[in-house]
Amino acid sequence: QDFYRVPAAEVVSALDVDVEAVLGVALGLQVRDGSGSRIAVARGRKGERLALRNVTVPAGRGDASPSSNFFYVVVRGESGQNRNQRYVLHLSMGSSRQDSEVEPNDNGASATAIHDGTFTGYLPIGDVDYFRYAEEGSRELSIEADCPARVRCTLEVVRAKDGHALASAEAKKAKQAIAVARVLTEGEPVLIRLAQDKGDGNANEPYVLKFSSEPVAIPKTGTLNSPSP
Repeated sequence: QDFYRVPAAEVVSALDVDVEAVLGVALGLQVRDGSGSRIAVARGRKGERLALRNVTVPAGRGDASPSSNFFYVVVRGESGQNRNQRYVLHLSMGSSRQDSEVEPNDNGASATAIHDGTFTGYLPIGDVDYFRYAEEGSRELSIEADCPARVRCTLEVVRAKDGHALASAEAKKAKQAIAVARVLTEGEPVLIRLAQDKGDGNANEPYVLKFSSEPVAIPKTGTLNSPSP
C-alpha cells in the first residue's frame, strides 16, 4: 500500500480521488485524516477503475499540531499483482456538491442531510450510505432509488430517535429501481439507509435517489363537531 500526504486547504473541502484500472489487480482506496483515522474507504474488482467522490476533508488549522494541516490518500492492492503496469492517481479538491452524498456517511451520526429533490451517490464494494431527512411538520415521504449495474439495492427508512423501522424495499436484481411510498414522518427526522447485497458494488456508475413529500394535516384535539340539525 502507498501513502500520499496531501496539504489541507484553508477551508473545509470536498475531495475526489480516482485510480485508473490496473490489469489483474483489485484496488483499494482510503482517505485518512492527519492522525491516521479513516474518513472514507472504497474497494473495487480486478481490472476496474476505482474512485471516491465528494469526501469531506477538514481545513488546516495553521498554528495547531502539524498533523491537522494535511491528510492522507492511501492506494492499496487488495488482491492480485502487476509488476509491469503503473497505477495513475488523480486528486481534485473543491466545494462540496449539494446534490450528492457527502462522504463519510456510513452511519446515522454522519448521515448526509437531504431534502425534497434528486441526489446521486456511489456504492463501491462493501459500502453503505445514510441520509437524514428532517423537513418541518408531519409529512408523507416517498423515495425512489435507481440502482446501477452490478448492484442490488436495499432501501430502509427508520426513525432517527429510536431506529424504529418505517418502511423498506429490496431489489431482486441488479440495476432495478425500488421505491417506498407515503412514509409518515410525524414531524420527526428520519434516516434512510441505502445498502447493497453481499459482493455487489459499483464505484463508477452512480445510483439516483429521488425524494418527494406532501404535508399531512394533523387534526386539532379537544374540539367537537356539532351535528347538523
